Amino acid sequence: MPKRSCPKLTCKPKALHVGPLDSQPIHSLALLHEELEALYLADVKGFYHEECAKKMEVSRPTFAKLLKNARKKCAFMFLQGHSLHINPKSAKLRVIFPSDDKRSLSTNFQSARYFVSMLLDKDEIAVESIINNPIYEQLIEAKIEPNDENTKGFGAGRLIPPLLESASIVCAVQMGEGMVRNIEGMGPNIQILPKTLAGKALEEVVEHLD
Repeated sequence: MPKRSCPKLTCKPKALHVGPLDSQPIHSLALLHEELEALYLADVKGFYHEECAKKMEVSRPTFAKLLKNARKKCAFMFLQGHSLHINPKSAKLRVIFPSDDKRSLSTNFQSARYFVSMLLDKDEIAVESIINNPIYEQLIEAKIEPNDENTKGFGAGRLIPPLLESASIVCAVQMGEGMVRNIEGMGPNIQILPKTLAGKALEEVVEHLD
């Protein structure tokens, strides 16, 4: 199993939980320390993105994604009444994949039989849990072929996101815009993977994550 690089972190947050003072937060979003570091280097220190990536010891695209995610979560806090909780150090990534056999990546997302939660550490990758997809179960009970085109009217956008809110990243080969908004509103980041990875073992798919 290949070792995964760990971003270099320098900023030390003074507060680990921030949010609205005049109302109860709608939801608490996880701001990764890596995302906070990207904000610090780009928006506080004012470094160019290429320099920021070098300082964090990550690729330029990875830095850009971290910064985009951090800014989006801050926008959710100000505009939608969410709060943010910050991990004080680089944490294990929890990545969730859709799967039909608990081992490989499914082409479908909303109608996948399972969601497989994997923990990714610096030099370790392990399956944490298997989550049954209630939409798949409803389709089978209704004797409807389980594919994403047949999930309309089954409430996938309402039922699936809460199952995945503990994830750092939710991966899929395809995902509708509404589902993307609903999942990102819970906190996780979304990564759409190439269709050529469908059917591949999840341990192999992990190697293609940004």
